[in-house]
Amino acid sequence: MKRIILTILTVFILQNLSGQTVFKDGFEGGSLKPEWTAQPSLDGIDGISAIHSTGELAGVAHTGSFGFALGKSADGDLTTNALDLTLDLSAHTNDELELSFWFKHRIDETHYEDGIFISDDNGLNFRKIFSFEPQKWRHDLYGSFPALDLDSLIRREGLTATSNFVIRFQQRGVSDFSGSFDYQADGIYIDDIEIKVADTIVPSTLPYANDFESGLGSEWKINNPFLVGGTAQEEHITPSWSVGTFEGQGMGTGFALGLGKSTSNNGENTSAIDLHLDLSAHVN
Repeated sequence: MKRIILTILTVFILQNLSGQTVFKDGFEGGSLKPEWTAQPSLDGIDGISAIHSTGELAGVAHTGSFGFALGKSADGDLTTNALDLTLDLSAHTNDELELSFWFKHRIDETHYEDGIFISDDNGLNFRKIFSFEPQKWRHDLYGSFPALDLDSLIRREGLTATSNFVIRFQQRGVSDFSGSFDYQADGIYIDDIEIKVADTIVPSTLPYANDFESGLGSEWKINNPFLVGGTAQEEHITPSWSVGTFEGQGMGTGFALGLGKSTSNNGENTSAIDLHLDLSAHVN
């Protein structure tokens, strides 16, 4: 009898999740995806938590024709409104997650309730991880923060990336979206929300040089100086390489890295970008 030997080879493929999108929405469908839950009037009355087109609310969209509005339909008492995003993050407990979004306000006054809250128990309990502080932002101008380090903020609060994780965008105000002065208008718009696995940073070795003619490499990371919940205002300039952006003031020729503000207001601003280097060969 001949003996047959069967050899089974198992190949394991390690998936590189760097840059993978976990969730992304610009509200362009005109209706909420199933992951969203609108929460108007958590307290108070006349609350709005809904998608609107630019025809319904001028300027509500950052891109496209739709954005999301949190505010009131009539002036009156203080009202808290929210938009909840429920995700299964159980497969990302060991991933570096980033949360980015675009934000705009209608002369909205700052309240403690204005910000981002998270829950790992399907919304039974929430922890605040980020303050919008709209009074520090120029009104009626869409802007974005550097991506929030979501996994670090989750760990900071003693929470876990679970299968029923909730991210809440919340606003509190007393007035509707109309009006021209602080006491006549309230409300915020949000758009182009994305949660993704952070891009892999690849430290550069020495010698190192960069004239920015080819943009930023994987050794660079745009960062939020207030990693654990403060704010870098929306007027920060995401590093740009076009001399024209800065009107050529002392930039020389070609491309340069710019850190600063794109608009003027009475608030201070901090911008940051990190250069990662591998100096292990130069310890001595």
